[in-house]
Amino acid sequence: MFAHQSTCNSVTPTQLIAPDDKNRWIYIHNSQGNIVYIGSPVVTASTGFKLDGGEKIEIFLPIHEDLYGITASSTSEVFIITPDLD
Repeated sequence: MFAHQSTCNSVTPTQLIAPDDKNRWIYIHNSQGNIVYIGSPVVTASTGFKLDGGEKIEIFLPIHEDLYGITASSTSEVFIITPDLD
């Protein structure tokens, strides 16, 4: 397993997961009270998948896909766990 932490902000989408050459299950925890929106490199608060403060999700990420996050305001810490398949 590989774990890391990212800080999402309201200005620029933050890369949460880089592309890989393998399919992966990703575990994400929005550890703070601010809402984080996840999606493509151009994710916004109006186009992203809403992740409430304190919420945890598990998602499937296909080969060569990446994942970004942004907040509507302020910042939020996001913890990510991915399997180390290499």
